[in-house]
Amino acid sequence: MHTRTGLVFEFALLAALLTGAARAEVKMSGSFVADATCPATQAIKNGKNPGNISTDAGQSYELLAGNKDAP
Repeated sequence: MHTRTGLVFEFALLAALLTGAARAEVKMSGSFVADATCPATQAIKNGKNPGNISTDAGQSYELLAGNKDAP
């Protein structure tokens, strides 16, 4: 079962992949459980959060990608 937030993360990842932009991420598998409610921004640097999406404390979320190590 997908949550709304999970679908937003999946859509954002798909959009990034389709743009052909340089990839600064690596694919990940697994999940994590949020320990607090917090905004689910697209990027920490710009703080954009269309739809005002947030994580829910105690909710499990699928891992999609992580930051790539600096070269």
